[in-house]
Amino acid sequence: MYIKDGHHYDEVARCCMGYAHDKMKTDFDLVEYSSNPSSAFHDPMGLCSSVLHSKDLHTFDKVLVIIPGKGKVRAGIFGRQLLMCHSLQTGSAFLFAGELFEAIDYRRA
Repeated sequence: MYIKDGHHYDEVARCCMGYAHDKMKTDFDLVEYSSNPSSAFHDPMGLCSSVLHSKDLHTFDKVLVIIPGKGKVRAGIFGRQLLMCHSLQTGSAFLFAGELFEAIDYRRA
């Protein structure tokens, strides 16, 4: 399955990435950090380049940091087309983050 690029593509991709980001933040208790959301640091889609990290970044011996790649994808998103046409699991770092937190027994630490 493939979705043609265009205005609607960008809007649907923005919504899908927002959902994936919110789900990762909620399910894994992650925090979104942006250097300055009010500056010219915003990308053409109106999103701010940011990273996701575990809440205890400065106090815990094991942390998770998810950074964005190049282009229009947000942190933790592998590809907009994958996210929209396949699933949250194949289009984002959701499964990897879940397995990592399970492996380090993060919730009980």
